[in-house]
Amino acid sequence: MFDNEFRLYQKGDSFIWTDPYISQQLLKAHLDPDTDAASRRPATIDRTVSWLDSLLARASDVLDLGCGPGLYASRLQRLGHRVVGVDISAGSLEYARSQRALDAVGPDYRQADYLNDQLDGCYDLVYMIYCDFGALLPEQQDIVLAKVKMVLKPGGRFVFDVFGPTFADGKEDGRIWHSSAGGDFWSQQPHLMLEEIRYFREQAVSGERHVLVQDGSIRQFVFWNHWYTEAALAGRLAGQGWKLTSVQKDLVAANDFAPSDVLFALCTPGNT
Repeated sequence: MFDNEFRLYQKGDSFIWTDPYISQQLLKAHLDPDTDAASRRPATIDRTVSWLDSLLARASDVLDLGCGPGLYASRLQRLGHRVVGVDISAGSLEYARSQRALDAVGPDYRQADYLNDQLDGCYDLVYMIYCDFGALLPEQQDIVLAKVKMVLKPGGRFVFDVFGPTFADGKEDGRIWHSSAGGDFWSQQPHLMLEEIRYFREQAVSGERHVLVQDGSIRQFVFWNHWYTEAALAGRLAGQGWKLTSVQKDLVAANDFAPSDVLFALCTPGNT
């Protein structure tokens, strides 16, 4: 049912990652080197992978949560690490596995929902890239932090990136209906679309709602993005038994799709 009011932490009823048509559009965006729409551009990916590699000893065990088509996992594997990639999207994993055949030994790609499925293995480093942690609801973040803690080796670390404190500067709420003849990101068929964004500044989170009306049905896709100061992020982690050991701020280049104010958090279990 369509709720005219867009409420804090409202959930959608559909998911872009598992929709057969939309997930293929996502894969195209992941693989487009000229946009940061789904994955960051190759130069930023290379810079990030180089930084991740600098955190690791040779031949480390690494877990990529939300690996998509394997753009980070494949690079780290080629640097000599043993990488497991987990993602919910069958299409992205199919592409990643097809590319694995090009290497002598490729990452181990597994289809799973890291929120609801068990994580297996034992790792020196677990990472989530492109602000996926901040896209989770608070209770989902807690699930991830608990699960990652269970699969880290002693001395292991968790890396994720989030949007920084300027994320919402100069931005305003907005809402617009528009029609489409089809063949766009959302559907091959003609449809109506409501696109809405709200900034809940007290909670430091923005929400995007895309309501697809087609053939008498209504589908809602909802996305959340938290932003953080370093102090707020450290406090958030400490509350779940983690320590923010360092923050990297210079990995993401300016682009036309998402803010470049991004904090890469390096964390260890324990808040002392």
